[in-house]
Amino acid sequence: MKFLPQKEMIAKHLESLGHEVEYSHQDAHMMKPFKDWKEKLMKEHVKRIEWSNAVLIVNFPRERDLNYWVESYIGGNTLGEIFIAWYLGRRLYSWFEIPQGHPYFEELDNMGIRIWKEKDLCKHDDSEYEKLTRNYEVCNKCGNVRSIESKGKT
Repeated sequence: MKFLPQKEMIAKHLESLGHEVEYSHQDAHMMKPFKDWKEKLMKEHVKRIEWSNAVLIVNFPRERDLNYWVESYIGGNTLGEIFIAWYLGRRLYSWFEIPQGHPYFEELDNMGIRIWKEKDLCKHDDSEYEKLTRNYEVCNKCGNVRSIESKGKT
């Protein structure tokens, strides 16, 4: 939910490749009171998984607190959704690699998740990017996150 602009960019990119895409179009954290929306949103996500034949995990780096970044963020709800998709036999893809030090690495590693070959969706100049973490940078114009290794690649 935190990366709605990035999800929208990814969805447009996947649709341009001929994929049919379903995802939550709202920033649920803006819905008040959030607790009242949480159950509804979780059920909607499960319905999308049931509808799909593949699931793309959008696991951008995320700030956990002011001084701590997670390189491949997967929260509790996403972990549950991944498990449901795996159980239902859906193909699983991850936008970014899940590092061995990830808290759920063993569980995720056993689910056959393939890495979606990272695409640089942003067409802004490299000067628009600033370092986000040791391995990633973010575009200040559109919010695209990319690995520093992919800098300048399209």
